[in-house]
Amino acid sequence: MPNVYKFPPVGIAAYENTIDNPMSISTGIGGAVRGSQTRVNRTLYLAQVHGPGDGVGYVEALKQLLKGQLPLVQVDTLPAVWWGRTGSRGVLEENPVSWTAGGTAATWTAGGTAATWYQATPIESTAGVDVFNYIDVTGIPSGVTVHVGEAIQGGGDIAYVLRTVTSAGGTTRLWLTAAIPNGHISIGKNITRVFRITEPPRAMQGTGGFAYDFAMKEAFATDFVGGFTVLDPWT
Repeated sequence: MPNVYKFPPVGIAAYENTIDNPMSISTGIGGAVRGSQTRVNRTLYLAQVHGPGDGVGYVEALKQLLKGQLPLVQVDTLPAVWWGRTGSRGVLEENPVSWTAGGTAATWTAGGTAATWYQATPIESTAGVDVFNYIDVTGIPSGVTVHVGEAIQGGGDIAYVLRTVTSAGGTTRLWLTAAIPNGHISIGKNITRVFRITEPPRAMQGTGGFAYDFAMKEAFATDFVGGFTVLDPWT
């Protein structure tokens, strides 16, 4: 079971995500041979990780941790939407509230069924299909815009918005690239993925400081017998 290290808290100057989507191949004899899973290829550019910051130290420490091991890291993938479009709005989601009684975790029920409290207005969806998948969402404040390309997460699934929509309050319909089940969702949240570093990062120090390029390919727990273990050496 390999270790996966959380990516260090360094500034990212640029990034790129590309989907590697293998197609099935027809042999003509034995039918179709299924390609491997769809994966995200990711490139990170870390610039000017020098001076009073510890960026270059983090990168070099990570390289030491990966010596003799599979180069696996866990990274929060930033959205494929220009930050200037969504930066001031932030993530749209509600946060579950944990309760304790006398230092012991407490559970609420409603009508005999476990109930969850949320810190903000619940953002809930009801799924449907009209040629393309959509969800009707309640809880998005009036005047808030959800942009094409933003990630929607719900029930363990991920889909992406097909059309930019500004909420008028009440129910907002979001058209999606894939189905999302009914229930609580988050909009515009970074997606945490595990990647294998395919090219060891190198850097030369110039007048502008160090700069690193990381090339990565997504990895899944099912790629390894017994999965993997995620470790955070930075906190």
